[in-house]
Order: sequence, then structure tokens, then C-alpha cells
Amino acid sequence: MPKPMAAAMRPSEVEIYRIDLARLDAHPSCLSDDERARAGRFHFAPDRARFVACRIALRHILAKVLGVQPAGVQFAFGAHGKPEIARDHNQGDWRFNLSHSGDIALVAVTQGRPIGIDIEMLRPLPRQMMEILPSLSLAEQSALQLVGGPARTKAFLRCWTRKEAVIKAIGAGLTLDLASFTVSIGTDIEPVIWQTAAIPGLCQWSLHALDQLCAKPEPFIAALAVGGAIGSIRLVNFQPT
Repeated sequence: MPKPMAAAMRPSEVEIYRIDLARLDAHPSCLSDDERARAGRFHFAPDRARFVACRIALRHILAKVLGVQPAGVQFAFGAHGKPEIARDHNQGDWRFNLSHSGDIALVAVTQGRPIGIDIEMLRPLPRQMMEILPSLSLAEQSALQLVGGPARTKAFLRCWTRKEAVIKAIGAGLTLDLASFTVSIGTDIEPVIWQTAAIPGLCQWSLHALDQLCAKPEPFIAALAVGGAIGSIRLVNFQPT
């Protein structure tokens, strides 16, 4: 059995793997029947290829963490559909989250606490911004209204990825009101989360901007949310072995 690679990680540490899906050449033999079936439901070949590449990379990453073969990683789902490692196959209480946009994917791994990650390719979003803006908190709406020109798209995506990272970490999915908490939209590496009564303890969480990890080959905006303090973040360019 392979030796766990992440056994020396402290609970406050986070590992983030950057995956170039277009360059990933790994065999899909490690995928489960369910994953193969899900891949087959994609209508367009590029979307299917990205899904398969994401799942292969995720299995290889978690296999190193757990000390098993990629095909031996067992998944389960939370109450609102958040993927997790099956409890009876997860003695270290490892937590992960995955996000992808275009041909770049990020996988975040930590131990014993909620974690969420989100990435978005920088692109024009006039319609999406107008549709989503009314769902944000009043403070976020006001902050975005003060940003003009092309900078507004970047500010909006900073807001969106940060909120998505928090929502994914909580694991509440679409059941959580977007306006129930507020995030800062500036360029700080450590953004701020403002607590609301709807989510007790949220002010103790950590939020981290990851744009520097995703600058090439295309500009991306990304964020990480973790339940508790972050001692250190280790960035890894994923290479299948």
C-alpha cells in the first residue's frame, strides 16, 4: 500500500493543487462506474474531457493523501450534495474541494475542517452581473456600484469566487442565501468575511485570494475559504505519477 504523502501536514495547513486539464494525459482506468456514467452524459466532447481529467486528477491527489491507489478512493456526499471522502475510508478526516474554469482546475486539501475553493476565468459578464447583483448583500452591491469600467468585472468575480468558496466550504449549496453574509471585494490577499446571525462563527473563518496561482496562461480569479485559521498554504502544480 502506498505511504500517505500528506501525513506530515498540520491541521492549520492547506495544500492547493493547480491542474492544467488540457495537458493532463492520464488513463481513466481509475474511475468508478458512476464517474464513467456521469462523463457519458456530457453532450460536448470538450466538457466530457474536462470532467474526466478533473476526476482523474482528484483521485490521484487524494490517493497520495490517503496512501491508497487512485481507484481505491471512496467518495460520499453531504446532505446538500457536497462530495467528500467516505468516512470509513478516511481515518485522517481529510477534507477537499474542487473547482474548475476553462482548462484550469484547483483542488484544495486540509484536515478536520470545512474547506471550499472557487475559480473563474476573467471574461466579460454584463448579463450575469446584472442577474446576480440583486442577490448579493446590500454592502456588496454598494461596493460594486462604486467600481467603474473594466475593473467592475474583476471586482464582481472577486466577490463571486469568495462567496462561492464560503458556500462550498459550508456545504449548504443553493439552500444558503447569498445575502446572508458579506465579503470584501478589494485586492487584499486575505479578504474579510463579515458575520451574520444566519451563520454563527463565520467571522472565525479564513478567506484567501488565489489569483497569483492562476495568472497563466489566461487570467483567472480564485478564492479559498477554510473553517479556522490558515497556518500556511502550499501550492503544487499537479503532475500525475
